[in-house]
Amino acid sequence: TGKRLEGGSTITQQLVKNALLADTNRTITRKIREAVLSLITEFVYTKDQILEMYLNQAPYGGTTYGIETASQIYFGKSAKNLSVAEAALLAGLPQAPTKYSPFGANPDLAINRQRQVLRRMNEDGYLSKEQLDEAQNQKLIFVSKKSTIKAPHFSLMVRDKLVDKYGEDLVNLGGLRVTTSLDLDLQDYAQASLTAEIKKLAKLKIGNGAALVTRPTTGEILAMIGSSDYFDLDHDGNVNITTRLRQPGSSIKPINYAAGLLNGWTASTMFLDLPTCFNVVNQKQYCPKNYDNTFRGGVQMRFALGNSLNIPAVKMLALNGIESFIATASAMGITTFTDPSLYGLSLTLGGGEVLMTDMAVAFGSIQSSRSKPTTAKSWKKIIRTKSPIMSVPSTKTGPLFGEGTTHFLPKPATKQSRSSFPKRSPISSATFSWTIMLASALLALIVNSLSRGKRLASRPGPPMTCATTGPSASLRMFWSPLGSATTTTLP
Repeated sequence: TGKRLEGGSTITQQLVKNALLADTNRTITRKIREAVLSLITEFVYTKDQILEMYLNQAPYGGTTYGIETASQIYFGKSAKNLSVAEAALLAGLPQAPTKYSPFGANPDLAINRQRQVLRRMNEDGYLSKEQLDEAQNQKLIFVSKKSTIKAPHFSLMVRDKLVDKYGEDLVNLGGLRVTTSLDLDLQDYAQASLTAEIKKLAKLKIGNGAALVTRPTTGEILAMIGSSDYFDLDHDGNVNITTRLRQPGSSIKPINYAAGLLNGWTASTMFLDLPTCFNVVNQKQYCPKNYDNTFRGGVQMRFALGNSLNIPAVKMLALNGIESFIATASAMGITTFTDPSLYGLSLTLGGGEVLMTDMAVAFGSIQSSRSKPTTAKSWKKIIRTKSPIMSVPSTKTGPLFGEGTTHFLPKPATKQSRSSFPKRSPISSATFSWTIMLASALLALIVNSLSRGKRLASRPGPPMTCATTGPSASLRMFWSPLGSATTTTLP
């Protein structure tokens, strides 16, 4: 029982904290009680008894406590029938069940942790070199949790946020009751629509996608699908695309033009859509091209945005200045654009990286209401059992884009914004296509991605429609079910 666990605690101390101390506040009084109870426990029980009690109540992720329950949940067998490799994985979980969960967003961490345990067993003489090699080479087969996890990307995101806010101990043992913002009916519709869309686009080598639906006036997340199939590890299904950095392609252009409007330009401002090169310090000239490699001469801002023309967009950014663009983007909710010196004029074509959740907040600021949320919200209320309310999301809001100016939208509008093909993220071999649709009660963001290591055939991409009165026919299969789903659940 002298072995140390997370935070420098012994197994006895962990047992006392988990089983005997309801108070999770880190005070001097609590530490003294913990020390006294640990001494009493070691005086009354043998080391084997203490270890057995610890294993029977240790947290293994979610609502799973105890080694026998964990063995059944993860491997579908009794703990006495576990292999060395399986036992090592479970032994590594209690230190940080969320972080090391094989069903979490980073299953590789679970395997790395398991191998740390196996190596330590070898170093301490419990495993021979041959046994170590055999255990490390064993393929672990987990029991599928498809039927038990609802909205897995959203659920795990909420849990991660709770752990960050309150700590692993309180989340595991504190009896928190969380009222989330999720609409399960809408979630099911969005999941079915996205799955159908991915199947339809399979011939284009698109193998994955994500969707995020929010209430633009409050920022509440109503549906979150982080990938087309959470359990499809061949396409990194457990990765939550909605909370990962991705290049937004042309879907960022409306924010650039929003900055232009705020800087005094108008929707009628003329741009020359002609071959243009921009000087860049210590680099070759930057010569953007339109998606179809054609030029249209003099065009108004509204036409340039509506047809996703790249050259006018770059000229708009050159007029705005990168600092002004980033300031506008930050005010609208984008948190990932930081140092202006890190970016060039390609920023308006998707050269930076954003979060889908941030884009939802940014486009929500275009909605016709008196204020906009400053963050995407995933819960409404958190209550600790037999205790008062612990947390309610901040109601902090920011000014609506264009409020008090001629750019303010007095009526609900439907917006659609799509990136051009192909776009490639520097941190991934996948290519992403964005679509953003805004209606009076809903904001939907959809990202489709190519299968790993594959690109679209070389051909012009579709134009970006960014001021239509409804979604395009190609995305009606996604939007229409959402509209049907919300007729009875949303005001």
